[in-house]
Amino acid sequence: EVIIREGDATDCLYIVASGWLHGSVMMKDGDRQILRFYFVGDITTTFSIAWGRSAATLQAVSRSTLFEISKEAFGSLFKRHPRLGALMFAISSSEQVAMADRLTSVSKTNGFTRIATLLLDIRSRLRAVDGSQGSSFELPLTQKDLGDAVGLTKTHVNRSLKALEASGLVERDGRLIRITDTAKLAELVQFQDR
Repeated sequence: EVIIREGDATDCLYIVASGWLHGSVMMKDGDRQILRFYFVGDITTTFSIAWGRSAATLQAVSRSTLFEISKEAFGSLFKRHPRLGALMFAISSSEQVAMADRLTSVSKTNGFTRIATLLLDIRSRLRAVDGSQGSSFELPLTQKDLGDAVGLTKTHVNRSLKALEASGLVERDGRLIRITDTAKLAELVQFQDR
């Protein structure tokens, strides 16, 4: 389900209470670029709040629950609770670093590395939320979604996933992904777990 479309008027932020979402933009050729995935605890649409129009489409990719915070309430947070305001600034800064990491991965690497980096990033972010030390997680994304996130065609995503499986570093069972040796895969693709 689409929560808000790119270009729509907006005066609020959403905090993810449950589920997975992504933010995406449409390209001139009708293709889509997924900019960011959102998980439990993430604050979405922060990049839109300054302009009053959504800079991206926010869409749920699994059953999700969101909390809504108005722009006014968000602004007063900084005045009334400066420590929370500082935390919000830190979160925003970390998102900029994550976007820089993603751009680096997408612009200068092959499909194997792009998909591996995305899977490692997802597992790392989920681990921060669920506290799990394991390397398995459910991936409610299509191969098209993965491709739209890393700039690959669905066919190239399929080949890259098969190459990851052939390496023995990733196992798939339907929507379940298991990274068999996280440290080795991270070293192979130069993933920085932030």
